[in-house]
Amino acid sequence: MITNVSRFFVFYIIALCILAGNAPETALSAPPAECDQEIADGNSNEIYSAILTLQWGPETCCQSFSLRVVNNTGNPIELLWDKTFYIHNGTVAGGLVPSESGCSLANMPQTNSIGPGGVFETRVWPAPLVQPSSAPGICSHLPMDMGRNGVFLTVRTGGLEVSETVSLNVDYACTLP
Repeated sequence: MITNVSRFFVFYIIALCILAGNAPETALSAPPAECDQEIADGNSNEIYSAILTLQWGPETCCQSFSLRVVNNTGNPIELLWDKTFYIHNGTVAGGLVPSESGCSLANMPQTNSIGPGGVFETRVWPAPLVQPSSAPGICSHLPMDMGRNGVFLTVRTGGLEVSETVSLNVDYACTLP
């Protein structure tokens, strides 16, 4: 004899099985709600402060960073692009392409000078994720992988070079539609 409670549990189990078959995949085909949130992290020392903010692209999440460097000294400092890298999960994964260099590492400045107490801001793309097109200055950007993504940043003041890592956690997958 089947009671109403038993019918409910049978219906519940069948509904769960149907829903489980329609569960979303690990990689998302459209940007998740997290894309509407600003994710930032910072690091500071006596020479400079750096703030890294995850930026979203038109096709997908997590394509680039907004990098803000503040000079904490009374002397000029230089951001050394040839010693500044994209890192993924604590490992150097390639260079960075600043917005002012277009789509190419070849057009990248060697340094950017930041005056005493000054601020430098730019958008940077991980070089391994930049996909050039046949049109000059036009490129597409692949999304960052899940895990810790960030920048190993090096600046110089006088003869002293100082390096710091600033990274963010991307805890969901994003794929191009």
